[in-house]
Amino acid sequence: MLDYLCDSVAKYQKLHGLKPNLVYLNNNHFQSLQHQLETHHQLANLFNEFDLTIVLSSSLTHPSFAYI
Repeated sequence: MLDYLCDSVAKYQKLHGLKPNLVYLNNNHFQSLQHQLETHHQLANLFNEFDLTIVLSSSLTHPSFAYI
């Protein structure tokens, strides 16, 4: 999940010329991401580094990104 998100950020930035600042995840995506990182602190640091805000939505089938 982490690799997918990193690649998706890069693709979004290349396509739109902007770095996304919002990521939409469902609960399963978020839990998968949490399991890949040792602590919640690391998760917070990761998203602070990307300057991403997480929005949880149970209706999503795939993570998506936006810039607002």
